Amino acid sequence: MKKLLLLMTLAVAPMLASDLTGTWSVDLDIAGMLFKPVWVLKHDGEALTGKVKMPGEEAEREVKGSVTGEAVKIEYDTVYEGQTYHLVYSGKLDGEAVIKGDVDATAAQGVFTARRVAKEDKPAQ
Repeated sequence: MKKLLLLMTLAVAPMLASDLTGTWSVDLDIAGMLFKPVWVLKHDGEALTGKVKMPGEEAEREVKGSVTGEAVKIEYDTVYEGQTYHLVYSGKLDGEAVIKGDVDATAAQGVFTARRVAKEDKPAQ
């Protein structure tokens, strides 16, 4: 009986991914240019939805993405110097409060680190 319980627990454990719902402060480096977007995400099953606020922009933009195990994918369009870019973040959860990975920004690539913002903290704008 103990073996059966242990096997059931081990089988379910990978499906219990962290809930990414909340606010995330992002450090983004694309071709040596640094940006600090803020994500506000809603996690439902494997789907991510939400908004992103880019520094210097008034409008928030729609975010969509997915979570599969520890793999996280987030994408949205943004405007930089009058040009629209489609950003695709591909990262991996590092614990429950950090996502690290690469970003494809249409014409350039970069890296990012996203950190969950504690409820009492306010993200840098």
